[in-house]
Amino acid sequence: MSEIGALIVLMVAVALGIGAFKVWPNISYSMKKSALTSDISLIAAGAESYRAGRSTFANATITEMCAKMNIQNTNICDSPTTANPFGGSYVSGPAADPSKFSLKIDTKKAEIAASVKSDFDSADGWTASINGTTVELFFGFFSHAKSGQSLAYQARLLSMAVSDDYLLKCGSGLPTTPASWPDLQASGLNLSKVDGLRKYVVGWRVYGSAAPMGELTLAIKDNVIGSSLDSFDPLGVVVGGNYIITWRISLQWWTMYQENKKSDVATSSFNMVVAAAMSYRTDKGYWPANIGQLIGAYIPNVQSATSTPWGSQYQVSVIANDMIDVRVDAKTRQRAGNMASGIPNVMVSGSIVYAQFGKPGSEPALTAFLKRDGSTPLTGEWNVGGQGISGVKDIGIEGLANRTVLNGLSWSNIQGNYQPVNFVTCPPGRAGLKLSVVPVSYSKNGVPFTNMGAVEPVWDGSRAYVRIWEKDATSEGWVIPAAQYASLLIIQSCSR
Repeated sequence: MSEIGALIVLMVAVALGIGAFKVWPNISYSMKKSALTSDISLIAAGAESYRAGRSTFANATITEMCAKMNIQNTNICDSPTTANPFGGSYVSGPAADPSKFSLKIDTKKAEIAASVKSDFDSADGWTASINGTTVELFFGFFSHAKSGQSLAYQARLLSMAVSDDYLLKCGSGLPTTPASWPDLQASGLNLSKVDGLRKYVVGWRVYGSAAPMGELTLAIKDNVIGSSLDSFDPLGVVVGGNYIITWRISLQWWTMYQENKKSDVATSSFNMVVAAAMSYRTDKGYWPANIGQLIGAYIPNVQSATSTPWGSQYQVSVIANDMIDVRVDAKTRQRAGNMASGIPNVMVSGSIVYAQFGKPGSEPALTAFLKRDGSTPLTGEWNVGGQGISGVKDIGIEGLANRTVLNGLSWSNIQGNYQPVNFVTCPPGRAGLKLSVVPVSYSKNGVPFTNMGAVEPVWDGSRAYVRIWEKDATSEGWVIPAAQYASLLIIQSCSR
């Protein structure tokens, strides 16, 4: 009986062994597949960290990312052949489009490669291709908030460039015909500050409207990056795979802007006619009887020199006491007021702007005017009429020692950890830039520090970062969080 029992036990053991032998390949495959997925996630996170401070994924190899400590996994970094769980290799770097990251995985078997491709075809933000036993995975830069903020800033620069340059070239109102990106380049726009936007731009469309608002519309062809602008621009929407941003320009504002520009042109031409009449009087000993006597030798024979942008002709006539009268009809009191601010001896009557001058040399004494060389101080408060002052090197305050307006100013911005700093350009003679780094927030790449010591802000001459001393049961040392896990306040000021 005991022999029969022993035989039964032996048969059961053999059966169990055979079953385990049959099941083991499936268990082994699942374990390797899980390990492969984990490796891919670590490599992708390292690539994103590596890309955070750069414009592309260039040089984002596993060896480089391990050396820069973007990847800190020993199974990946310590393998001399960067072997994957299926015995093949990992090869990483930029794709043909360097804004995309490529990871090639040799799985040794075509069916495994097909399975991996299927997994990542359905993953958000990933694309995959297959070549025999090798599957190649691609993704872009996932830090949407950072890339979107930069792109939004560049897009707004472009919007201002279009408003300032392109719209001024439109004779009357916004154009109703759409204008593409090449059209804007041909129009002579200064796009030097927004070159980084070119690779994303499908085109601009500039529309006129009878309504109070006109529109400028920008299409971003990279939907992944473009959609990140959603939190920065409430007028953004995804249409047909492209991210569309619309700026609305008030036609009332634009009309006023155009009127001011036209007033500047009219003022300049008025002063040119006055100067031409003075030169005529000096050369000939008498005044010109009309503007026709100035055309050719003293002013160019073009409409912009003899007429205002509103079609009124400048009038020149001789008056009593050997004086000359120059006048023009600005058509409205508002235009007349705009012109008057830039014309010496000016008088305004309704919409008529006029000025009267005696022979050259009879002008008011020069001490009545503010000299350009700074040799004459002001004798009273200076009211600049709500206008701006540009080109100022610095401003000193009476009674305030050892400080000027410039070195009392500071510029600040928030940025991610270990990122390049965009320097403030100080004026000549004030080139001593001072820079301070203040940590705002930080974590151990997404998790709290367990035993934190010193927190040290660092400026290494090109990049700013915060590092934290941490000690655990087995080791201690400095930890530098990745860009998205720490933020810094950068404060800059120019020395006196």
